[in-house]
Amino acid sequence: MVLIFVKAPVSGAVKTRLCPAISPSDASELAMCFATDLTARVAARFEHVRIAYAGNSSALKSSLPPKVSWSEQPTGDLGARLDSKFYEAFADGYSPIIALGIDSPSLPIKYVDDAISAMEQGSDSVLGPTDDGGYYLIGLRTYTPGLFAGIAWSTDSTYTDTARNMDACKLIRLELPPWYDVDVIEDLVRLKRDVRTNSTLQIELPHTSAWLSRHTLPDTISERLDIDV
Repeated sequence: MVLIFVKAPVSGAVKTRLCPAISPSDASELAMCFATDLTARVAARFEHVRIAYAGNSSALKSSLPPKVSWSEQPTGDLGARLDSKFYEAFADGYSPIIALGIDSPSLPIKYVDDAISAMEQGSDSVLGPTDDGGYYLIGLRTYTPGLFAGIAWSTDSTYTDTARNMDACKLIRLELPPWYDVDVIEDLVRLKRDVRTNSTLQIELPHTSAWLSRHTLPDTISERLDIDV
């Protein structure tokens, strides 16, 4: 099973680190584009996809593929929410289980395939690191109590804290190639460049590509990164 963690696209409550470079309403629209495109890609490849949602799900349910199942996230930090949804999915009989967020819309689906294959062949866990010290993917073959305890979430030590816990639990771990989240405006500029120069991504990310084509990103960011957006 693939779990996709999604927050309801409420203006001012999602992708807030992209503001004020883009408006809160644009940020919420972009978050919906990310959720729609990534979920469609995952659902086209995998039979069992569950949306772990936070907030009002009505807008999400009207846009995401009908074949997915739905489960509301509990309150608490990310560790509590991950633990709850993994426990639930294992209790429902699924294994292995992958969890993704929507912040890496251009993530190669091959990485998800590789994660599942690794666990089917004996790895206990999988982590996919991001450039900022977090991770875009976590996979588990069995439920592991306490795995998400003591982790500094949304910091540059999130990945290393989680890997440390996996090692303490004696889990055989596969590390996937690094990828990037779209959290700040520099990340969004990078995504725009990648989409503009990759025709496959333009097809795979139709909503995100259309959003990027409609919006001009700040020139100062473009100049600082020395790219033409």
